[in-house]
Amino acid sequence: MSFAHLSLREIPEKSVILIEEEIGSVERMFLHQILAEAVSSGKKALYLAVHSSKEDILNEIKQYGFIDPKAAVTSNMRIDGYFNDLADISEIAREYDVCIIDPFPFLVMHKEDSYIVDFLGALKKLSRKEDIRFFLSMDAGVSKKTTESIARAISDGIIQFKELENGKKIERYVNIPKMKGRIPPEELIPILLTESGIVIDTRETIR
Repeated sequence: MSFAHLSLREIPEKSVILIEEEIGSVERMFLHQILAEAVSSGKKALYLAVHSSKEDILNEIKQYGFIDPKAAVTSNMRIDGYFNDLADISEIAREYDVCIIDPFPFLVMHKEDSYIVDFLGALKKLSRKEDIRFFLSMDAGVSKKTTESIARAISDGIIQFKELENGKKIERYVNIPKMKGRIPPEELIPILLTESGIVIDTRETIR
């Protein structure tokens, strides 16, 4: 089955999904889109911002316009700014259907590889037991190579946003090399950034 939309409904249940980007804000925009879709569909969503304040995230919500800012203070959505306690995640996340950790690598930057393996393994078990979709953002090149490799190996799915220069034009694509229960696309998927979010550009594909 191909990916018709970049949306929450395309993401398998009970999963840990890695969201990657080399540089840019498409990754963050996608996370806000997932947050908005979760809240609008009646799911409970948790946003753990590692390097941003709660006010920063609320301002971004207002700027993107995916969510009514008033919805950000309802019981269906919780935003924690400057989050840094790994031990709290398992307890906090149990109450939610969707949990976003952004960016994930800074939480484990000074941890041993064995700790990262155990933590991601525990997160994966929690996703199965409590029926949670976890989204972990990761900017390429920020973490140790081993951290990136471990995260990619243990995660259930990987969504990579890419930008290519074509003359003066910036073309954007998504690569999905891994997704639980799905056959990975054989092509980069072109995307467009619109007022309603990130959408797949059906006019072309890159082989």
